[in-house]
Amino acid sequence: MASATKTGLEVKVIGNASNFWLWSERDGFDLTHPETSSSPLLHPRISLQTTNSPITIAPSKTALVIVDMQNFFLSRSLGRKGQGHDAEAALLQHALPAARKAGIQVIWLTWGLTDADLEVMSPTMLRIFKFDDNGSAQVQATGALSGVEQTTMRMAEDGAVRRRTEGIGFDIGPVKLANGQVVEGGRMLVRDTWNAAMPLDLNDSFKEGQASESNPDILIHKNRMSGFWDREMKRVKVLEEKGVRTLLFVGIKTDMCVMASLLDAWHAGFDVILLKDACGTTSPRYVSDAVEFNCARIWGFVSDSKALEQGVNNMLDAV
Repeated sequence: MASATKTGLEVKVIGNASNFWLWSERDGFDLTHPETSSSPLLHPRISLQTTNSPITIAPSKTALVIVDMQNFFLSRSLGRKGQGHDAEAALLQHALPAARKAGIQVIWLTWGLTDADLEVMSPTMLRIFKFDDNGSAQVQATGALSGVEQTTMRMAEDGAVRRRTEGIGFDIGPVKLANGQVVEGGRMLVRDTWNAAMPLDLNDSFKEGQASESNPDILIHKNRMSGFWDREMKRVKVLEEKGVRTLLFVGIKTDMCVMASLLDAWHAGFDVILLKDACGTTSPRYVSDAVEFNCARIWGFVSDSKALEQGVNNMLDAV
């Protein structure tokens, strides 16, 4: 950690010559990644309050990563309710509009499996969507499902090997929507199916973002809990090629795919910021508390969508 002086303020340099932050007691952490520690301040810049320190980010080097905002995790027709919808509201009302106004790149990171992915799927991945804590296979009832009509069955006790016929990659059957329409749910989390698609309001926002000539939204399919598990994969290369260094994470579920993606991005050298109100999970509250605690203390920073909105508005007012 080196020290420098900028406008009469003692500034500490944290990192290395190619990837560093600047820190001062007055301004907190500067994550704008100028060319050198003595370069002029990079503009435009967003000041963002976090749970433990103010930070500054450069919108041109920042991306909003939206994880798993898909029908499978959000549709009320599948019995989904609670924090996922609160997260969706925070995203649509605050985080997404703020990101678009600031020119922050928007990345939609969703499950979108192919047959090739399923052929090499590990048992650890299959277990996530197939078994409960007692080892029972989750099997949905036949007919148009409302999400609460399901039953369970024990695996064979005679030791016989049974071919898997439900779970990830298998057809979830017809689904009855709130308006009474019945749609084919499709194969679980396989791309180009209803269950893997975004809900209508989010899909409309995605299409709007894709139509941008200057900074179109990007959709990237993942085939693991984490969307950043391999640095050579397309999602990492896309961000690196665009000069993105800082990632704002939102989505479903806080303690699963959001955390896994955030951690792998952190390992890859990205700055990571969790917007906690735009994340949701069905796990107990203490699980999210643990994720937020470790993110603020170790991995990066924790903020929320309204703080991002306020930071963007302050930046634009100063222009």
